[in-house]
Amino acid sequence: MIIYADVYVLENLVINYFILLTTAYFTKTNVNSFRILLGSIIASIYSLLQFYPLMQFLYSVFGKMVVSVLIVYLTFWPKEFLVFLRQLLSFYLVTIMFGGMVFFLYYITKDTFVVGIQIKLKNVLIALGCSLIVLKLSYELIVKRIIQRIPYEIHKIQDK
Repeated sequence: MIIYADVYVLENLVINYFILLTTAYFTKTNVNSFRILLGSIIASIYSLLQFYPLMQFLYSVFGKMVVSVLIVYLTFWPKEFLVFLRQLLSFYLVTIMFGGMVFFLYYITKDTFVVGIQIKLKNVLIALGCSLIVLKLSYELIVKRIIQRIPYEIHKIQDK
């Protein structure tokens, strides 16, 4: 299979931009588009490093965690550790949701199980849209339930 570096970087740039943008939305972080683009560029460059044998150490569990921490930190520039932790966990949640949606849509539309996967940008963008809808619906459902339970829990504590 032939991989064109410019197409590969552009696809990664678009995907990473939307993942970081969605993370900013869910964490209600006010961040400008340039910082999101900077984080996306760093993530895209990182994705290219998998083709260089000398950089394989960056693809260990530790290396991936360090790079993701760096991407989130440089994108959102948090002032407090707990805010950063929330942004990092949200980044992982959005990434997992998006990746899962890509594979779900890929396999649900195929008649056979395929080992070698080649996912087209169009399908990735459709998966991104579906992920955003599912994330928004589930986020609102969870937050609404938590907000509804808070007065009940406070009242329960006061009665004791």
